[in-house]
Amino acid sequence: MSTRVAIVGSVGVPARYGGFETLAEALVQNLPAERYLLHVYCQRSAYANAERQPLQNGHRRIFIRLRANGASSLLYDALSLLDAVLRRRCRVVLCLGASGTLLFPLLRLLCPQLRIIFNLDGLESRRSKWSSVGKVVLRGLEWLGVRFAHCVVADNRVIRSLVYHRFGRHASVIAYGGDHAAPAVPHRSLPVPLPQTFVLAISRIVPENNIDMILEAFTVDAGPHLVYVGNWQNSAYGRELQSRYAGQQRLTLLDPIYDVAGLGFLRARAVACVHGHSVGGTNPALVEALYWAPRILAFDCGFNRATLKGQFSYWRDVLGLRQLLANLDRLPAPDATRLRELREHYRWAHIAESYALAFDGVAL
Repeated sequence: MSTRVAIVGSVGVPARYGGFETLAEALVQNLPAERYLLHVYCQRSAYANAERQPLQNGHRRIFIRLRANGASSLLYDALSLLDAVLRRRCRVVLCLGASGTLLFPLLRLLCPQLRIIFNLDGLESRRSKWSSVGKVVLRGLEWLGVRFAHCVVADNRVIRSLVYHRFGRHASVIAYGGDHAAPAVPHRSLPVPLPQTFVLAISRIVPENNIDMILEAFTVDAGPHLVYVGNWQNSAYGRELQSRYAGQQRLTLLDPIYDVAGLGFLRARAVACVHGHSVGGTNPALVEALYWAPRILAFDCGFNRATLKGQFSYWRDVLGLRQLLANLDRLPAPDATRLRELREHYRWAHIAESYALAFDGVAL
């Protein structure tokens, strides 16, 4: 008999937003429903009527009529958790992010057989987009998650260290995968003019991803072209950047692309990846780049160095990135053996099996 597992805290599957959604989809694809029957909670408005099939790869999709992000995420996750435990009789809950942790003490009290696994992402309270009050609330929610979950998952050894020093608890390290991002045929060309070769960046457009520094580095007259894919219209920050750099000759700013073939078309032609994330743990976009980028230019922080095991090249400011771009053809290539080991470490099949062990209560 299969174990009923609820996945709470994402927009849903198929993935159309970020790392949590990609993780949920990878578990759906890699874990057999005969062994673990996954119940993935999805934001109803994120999918058209024709896309709301109740099953995906034998696992269940359950739609909630609330937004999965922002302030409404607290209620979205709470409703998902209550439905999973009281109605669907799930024996394991995988909570992605801290929004649902407010219910953890009650669930532990009322459902002693329930196993709660908490993936705290990159410690959301560290992100600059939150107000002082918001950061205090998030730290409280993170404390509840770490205190009352049976298993805490960190996606990066630096996050594991932060969890121990902040909360005094050991976390299990389970990274994100990236092999789904390897360029594959057939590709779908995009209806926008692009240079023959370019540097590629893909991310959410938020300040902690250092978008402004990346764009500014490409405003000089010489050097490679940048194609940046992101959700520019989702915030005042993104709209202002898109407006400010719209006329730059060496910049192409594209709206989000979720189509695998379309992304594959870009990745196959890119000569390098530039990655500006400065907070979080194992950023999915950086792990994905391991499978398609011949060169990676990453913002120099502990998270990124831990993810790449020190391989590739790093920058901390506009001048540093410009220097790397000016010497792009002469940058050292990663050691072939280390690169192979890195890619093997970030394969979804292995990561899904690690989550399966967590579901079963095996110490990692």
